[in-house]
Amino acid sequence: MSILRDIYTILLTLLKSERGNCISITSKKVSLYACKLRLNTSRSVWIHTRILLEDAAKLYGINVRIERRRYCIIFYIEKGELRKLLNKLEEVLG
Repeated sequence: MSILRDIYTILLTLLKSERGNCISITSKKVSLYACKLRLNTSRSVWIHTRILLEDAAKLYGINVRIERRRYCIIFYIEKGELRKLLNKLEEVLG
């Protein structure tokens, strides 16, 4: 359960990011949130975080793309899907 709580905390951080760190991208084909999560951590922490996020999304059938840039994670997800994933995790965590 602590892993799920970690995932939930990360996603909640993404959702509540400062306005400059969470942008909405809309085109004719897709609407995405691109959220930056700043990390001042080692590569192993980045890999662990990415695995947690990807596994949680796969578990609930949500399509995400996660990239690492210099000091942040950029998390691309369809509009509404981030909230959907958070809701699923809230149900599991109680």
